[in-house]
Amino acid sequence: MGLNAKIAREKLSALLADGTMKELPFFGKKYVLFSDIHLGDGGSADDFHKNENGMIAALEYYNANGFDVLLLGDIEEFWQFDYEKVKERYNRTIYSKLRAFGDNRVHRVVGNHDSEWGAPKDPIKNNPPKCEGASEAIRLIDNDGKALIIMVHGHQGDNESDKASWFSRFFVRIYKKLEPVIKLDTHPDATKSQI
Repeated sequence: MGLNAKIAREKLSALLADGTMKELPFFGKKYVLFSDIHLGDGGSADDFHKNENGMIAALEYYNANGFDVLLLGDIEEFWQFDYEKVKERYNRTIYSKLRAFGDNRVHRVVGNHDSEWGAPKDPIKNNPPKCEGASEAIRLIDNDGKALIIMVHGHQGDNESDKASWFSRFFVRIYKKLEPVIKLDTHPDATKSQI
């Protein structure tokens, strides 16, 4: 499959022309960017759970130092895990630390693995009035309103994400059941014990 450059150009051009895109000031603000965290359910197929304490420490540091958070897609792993399981596992830790920034200092861009933000209430928001879809891009603008940087997750034009996402998601859900076994066989400590 892979990237289709023509489709990617078309999608990114449409985003550039989108007048409803969320805009944030480039000057006078500090931003920290996170992408591809892939929060899961905390089980053996959840690749993030070993990084949880580091992420908590990072979020505490950036909050205390006045940064805004830009979540640039695939914060959750919805191809493998259900929304409620992810929310239940990380609500008191990662989501709680993100909510501590306040709703005006955390900004979400949708990725291909967390593209379900049209339906559930976003757990990073303190009191979401309704279910809001995440933006596909954020524009950082100068003092005159001119776009300086457009931030996207980068899956635009990727066939696995755009046209065959149903198949990719189906395959990843099956792989989730096999992943813990596969990891046991390829873990560096497993080969040491056999020598």
